[in-house]
Amino acid sequence: MLTTLSIRNIAVIEALNVEFAPKLNVITGETGAGKTILIYALQSLLGGRASTDMIRTGADAASITGCFTLDGDAQDVRRLLAEFEIEVGEGIVLHRILRADGKGKATINGIPATQQMLKRLGVLLIDLASQHEHQRLVDPTTHVEVIDTFGNLDAIVESYRTTFDHAEQCRRDLEDTKRAVTAAKEKTDFLLHQRRELVDAKLTVGEDERLDTERSRVKHAAQLEGRFREAYDVLYDGECAVTEQLKKALRALEQCQAYDASVTPWIETLVQQSSPIVDVAREIERSLEGLGADPARLEEIEERLHLVRELKRKHGGTIEACLEKLKSLSQELDLAEHSDDIVQKKEAALTSAREHLMTVGKDLARERRKTAKILCARVAAELADLGMKRVTLDVRFTEAPVEAWDRSGPEAAIFFISPNVGEALRPLAEIASGGELSRLLLVIKKVTGERGTFAATSVFDEVDTGIGGAIAESVGKKLQELARSRQVLCITHLPQVAACGDHHLCISKRIVKGRTVTELATLSTSARHEEIARMLAGKTVTPTARQHAKALLKVTLSLPNK
Repeated sequence: MLTTLSIRNIAVIEALNVEFAPKLNVITGETGAGKTILIYALQSLLGGRASTDMIRTGADAASITGCFTLDGDAQDVRRLLAEFEIEVGEGIVLHRILRADGKGKATINGIPATQQMLKRLGVLLIDLASQHEHQRLVDPTTHVEVIDTFGNLDAIVESYRTTFDHAEQCRRDLEDTKRAVTAAKEKTDFLLHQRRELVDAKLTVGEDERLDTERSRVKHAAQLEGRFREAYDVLYDGECAVTEQLKKALRALEQCQAYDASVTPWIETLVQQSSPIVDVAREIERSLEGLGADPARLEEIEERLHLVRELKRKHGGTIEACLEKLKSLSQELDLAEHSDDIVQKKEAALTSAREHLMTVGKDLARERRKTAKILCARVAAELADLGMKRVTLDVRFTEAPVEAWDRSGPEAAIFFISPNVGEALRPLAEIASGGELSRLLLVIKKVTGERGTFAATSVFDEVDTGIGGAIAESVGKKLQELARSRQVLCITHLPQVAACGDHHLCISKRIVKGRTVTELATLSTSARHEEIARMLAGKTVTPTARQHAKALLKVTLSLPNK
């Protein structure tokens, strides 16, 4: 729900803070006071085109801020904000700045936002019906949503979408398989060559590291032998070998042990150190036995390392990648070899999925057509109350082959309208006037009730264009009924409509220091009487007009749905 709207330096508005309430908010005022600027500000805030020409004379920039509360049902809004990576609690703050140099900016909860982001969020927050914008009603892609909502077709729609998604997955699987088969067949010889090369190589994980180590040993055998021999002599086989020196030290200490028990730990330490040294010496001895210059082995190692490096370079840089490539090559060749069977299975799966889709789609189409007839009859009856008795409304469905179906359903649905007897039915967006569209939107929202596909806040600007008297009272009553399930903002010139409001705001202008200033106030009961009397009488408010205003308010405030 829209709670506040703040406008700075837009046209004749220098600074305006508007607080809105639940249910029906009516906005009245003299012509030129700035009512249309409120609509412009909302449109701009919701991602509409903002012109620098609307910046107040003498100001460098203008700004618009809107605060919205969210209830638990606003999951579509929360999902979109999550997509934008914007945190949201119980409310949203939209802010847009227009600069005279054209460098404006916008934010959602303080996070920079694009105009497209504002548009996507805006249609979920507010349905704005005015001369310039009927965001959802004129969009043919939303007409199916209206029918589904009115007919409470959620279950069958969800069943269709699930079936459609499965059929689409089968189609993608078949297309991917066909492309893979074609590619595999085109390069079978090459794939066979690659696989044979990898199979013959008989690579093992870690082989390259082991070969590098062995090559280094063989290549530097002479140096290693000399150093190994030197180390072996020092540790074990030389005249002054470490092991012999340790034995001498042990014998000396053991002779002292009988006289001084404190040497026992020393002896134990030397014994512990002797064993590892002997083990190292024996390892060195074994290495010496297998060590020797072997040019043939070195050449063999070099050739093997060259092969391994080449295969690694071709297939991912590691032996593990080479082995994985071997696996994928085998799968591709298997696909090429058994392609007919594989493709036939995929085709059969797609055929079965589309047959099921056709069954579910026909059920959905039948329910939508049945619902559309009822919807058109209901809307026509409601429009008659609003002075549109001669309007004919129809829904036309466009059939398509199953291959052309999309996730919205098997058929496109477009509202067609004929405003007058004898006129041909034409698409709604091409023929209806601003006032007609506003009233049609009002009726559709009313008949869809709380399950409506429209936003929780509805704004009407021209809903009372070209009407008066009893029809105006009917418009006001229907606005009241709509406001049971959502917040409604209505700019009106008719006292009969204004009298139906739960909250009445009046916009006015005055001259301050040679500049026009627009003001907006929430009217008290007495002030409301006076404003409606002005709307009834014009410039000169008569006692009769005041009496009529009181009677009008008394009647509307006592309506059952209030």
